[in-house]
Amino acid sequence: MTRGSGGSLALSGQRTFTSNHSPACPGALGVYLVFTSLIVPALAAAGRVQWRALGLAWLIGAVGYALGLLASALADLPSGPAIVWSIAVSALLIGYLLRSKPLDRTDAVDPARVRPETGN
Repeated sequence: MTRGSGGSLALSGQRTFTSNHSPACPGALGVYLVFTSLIVPALAAAGRVQWRALGLAWLIGAVGYALGLLASALADLPSGPAIVWSIAVSALLIGYLLRSKPLDRTDAVDPARVRPETGN
């Protein structure tokens, strides 16, 4: 057994596939990716009518993932951080371009104030 270039033990004549450039906590990147995928589109779509919010959140997620994977492939970047950044930028840009008046809670119908129809 000999020490490989990455500091791991290997049998003689075998290569080791460890990297000296691994992050300190490799699992943390997955947490950021999942958090960004779930929360950022929902926050960007908040305050809109339910079906429009759902469509906007899907649009932000799809555009963010597509741009992140494209940037990762073209610029040889790690996929996770590229997707996280592209979802955040997509949410900001799409939210800015499609900005509308936030849903005013006074416009909603209050069931307590609705009078039942009488048969008069």
